[in-house]
Amino acid sequence: MVDQPVTYIAAFILGYAIGAAPIIYFVARARGIDLHSVGTGNIGAGNLWRHSGMAIGMLSVVIEVGKGTVAAYLAAGLLTGDGDIRQWLLVAGGVGAVVGQMWPVTLRFQGGRGNGTAAGALVAVDPIVFIFGFGVFLLFGARKIIRNVLPKVASAPPSRIIPVAVIGGMSVYTLVGIIAGTFFEMDNGYAAAAAGLIVLLLTFVRRLTAPWPPDPETGEAPERSLFAILIYDRPNSDQ
Repeated sequence: MVDQPVTYIAAFILGYAIGAAPIIYFVARARGIDLHSVGTGNIGAGNLWRHSGMAIGMLSVVIEVGKGTVAAYLAAGLLTGDGDIRQWLLVAGGVGAVVGQMWPVTLRFQGGRGNGTAAGALVAVDPIVFIFGFGVFLLFGARKIIRNVLPKVASAPPSRIIPVAVIGGMSVYTLVGIIAGTFFEMDNGYAAAAAGLIVLLLTFVRRLTAPWPPDPETGEAPERSLFAILIYDRPNSDQ
């Protein structure tokens, strides 16, 4: 096996290439939708779902989640490694996919929020820890998710609870990973904790740096509240 830092860099680059593939963007374009110009302007499954319906929306979710999972497993499989080494290759490949989804060179570094890709990466790193994080996500967001699969929701405004649920799920995933590594001496606990923490930080950075479409009535940029951006993924707390 080659030098470990080089291997991890290769895993990250491979993951980035998979994450940066603009599949969701072209699915939307095939239906005549420019995701940069509608809704939140986000190149992601949520924005596509609201403007294309449930079938295409569910397909886009599968694609986004699949990016993270495939990138992680492919990186670990192709670059070999056993035990702890394999776990960290899963982390490197999965994190690379999340970065690629958020800042794809193919779309001038303006991608999606990466939530689905992050979920796919985290479940690949540790499926058991993921159950706890995903459980918290559902606890916060199940009601809104159920409403989103009902008819006539394409024009509904994006929810504030889903971004909160994402943060809650990632935080619990990280915490459970730390507990698993510290108290139960699980080999992949710290890898899961590191993946959760990195993805959580990337999520905050993406929310902070993502452009928000101008007000459709005034054409002006919306007022930005730091708290609302980081927690609710909105320009201000009134939306």
